[in-house]
Amino acid sequence: MISLLEVTGEGLNEALSMISGRAALRGAAQCGLAPSEALRRANDVLCLEAASEGSIYGLYGILDPFLGEFAYAQAGLEPPLSHPASESSVIRPVASALGVKFEPEMTAGKVTIAEGGLLILSAGLIEGQGPSGEAFGAQRLQACLAEGGADPQAAMDSVLQGAQQFGLQPDDGMLVLLLKRDDRAEAGAPRSVA
Repeated sequence: MISLLEVTGEGLNEALSMISGRAALRGAAQCGLAPSEALRRANDVLCLEAASEGSIYGLYGILDPFLGEFAYAQAGLEPPLSHPASESSVIRPVASALGVKFEPEMTAGKVTIAEGGLLILSAGLIEGQGPSGEAFGAQRLQACLAEGGADPQAAMDSVLQGAQQFGLQPDDGMLVLLLKRDDRAEAGAPRSVA
C-alpha cells in the first residue's frame, strides 16, 4: 500500500486532518479494501472531523510487485505515471478535495510498470507552474525521465534539473517518488519493485 496526502494550510486542524487521513488509509490497507473504497472511507472520516481551513488531497494505491501493477484512486493529486509510458499512465488529476462532501470526485485506474521501468508518484510537480504560468506537465516530465534513463537516481536528477530550469524549486512543496521494477531476478523467480 502506498498513500500520499497533502493538506494545504497550517494549524492544529490541518495536522489532525493529516493524522486522521493516514489512520483511515492504514486501516483500509489492513482490511484489504480496493483503492477507491479506501479513499472513500478516508473521506468519510475527514468529513466528520472539525472543519479545516486547508484542503486535503490524496492518492492511495496498491502495488502488485509480481505483476508490476499499481491500482490507485486519487482526488486532487497528480495521477501516477510509468516510464516508459503506458497508455494508462497519462490522466488529468481531479481537482476535488477530500473531507468537503461525502461523495468526492475521484479518479481510479491502474498503471503497469514494464520490467526495468519506473513508477512515478508526484505532488506539486506536473501541475507546478513556472514564471510564465505554464504548467510543468506530464510531457515535460516524461522527457526528463527519458533523458535520465532507467536508473532511478539519474532519472530523479534529470527531473529535478528540469524542474529547476522551469523555475520550480525543491522547496516549492513538490514531492517526487520513483520506484523501479527490478528485472534482475533469477530466471523463474517472481519479479519485484525495488
